[in-house]
Amino acid sequence: MRQLPGFVDVKHRHADQRPAGDGGYGSDRAQALGVTPQQIQEALYGAYGTREVSVIYAPANQYSVILEVDPQYQRTPDALSKLYIRSSTGPLIPLDAV
Repeated sequence: MRQLPGFVDVKHRHADQRPAGDGGYGSDRAQALGVTPQQIQEALYGAYGTREVSVIYAPANQYSVILEVDPQYQRTPDALSKLYIRSSTGPLIPLDAV
């Protein structure tokens, strides 16, 4: 693409460019705490994504209910300490621990 006219500042990213064993988070730590990658993904999506959790049906309209954290907690990584995941052994684990 770099040689094609009209494309500027082309960069590429491949998942296999990461060091071996790097899951993008502390995967060894998460496993030791009994937390799965799926749980981490679900927690992040629930907090920062646009998860529809319900629909309110009115006579003329319907309204999607979207789960999200308050915008003040979306600005800094410090907010990750306020999101928790239940480990496979039972206790809640703050997301910033993994």
